[in-house]
Amino acid sequence: MTLMELLIVIALIAVLVAINFAVLSKVRQRAYLGTCISNLRQLVLAVHMYENDWGTVPIESPTKTPEGIYGVVQQMISPYGMLQYQLRNSHSHRIR
Repeated sequence: MTLMELLIVIALIAVLVAINFAVLSKVRQRAYLGTCISNLRQLVLAVHMYENDWGTVPIESPTKTPEGIYGVVQQMISPYGMLQYQLRNSHSHRIR
C-alpha cells in the first residue's frame, strides 16, 4: 500500500465520520423534540384534569421564592401528575 492510497483511505474515513456526526446531531434534536412534546402533553393533561375537577383553568400568579420565581399554577397542577422538575426544566431550548 502506497502513501497515496493510505491518504485516500484516511480522507474517506474522515468524510464518513463527518457525515455520521451530522446525522447523529439531527437524531439528537429529534429525540429532544420528542421529550419536549411529551412534557407538553403531560402539562395539557394535568390542566385538563384540573379543569374537570374545579371547573376553571389555573391562572398564573407568579411568586418569588428563594429558588426563583414560580407561579401558583405549578402548585395547583402538581397533584395531577406534573413534576416540578419538568415544569422548571422545560424552557424553550433552541434546536438548530
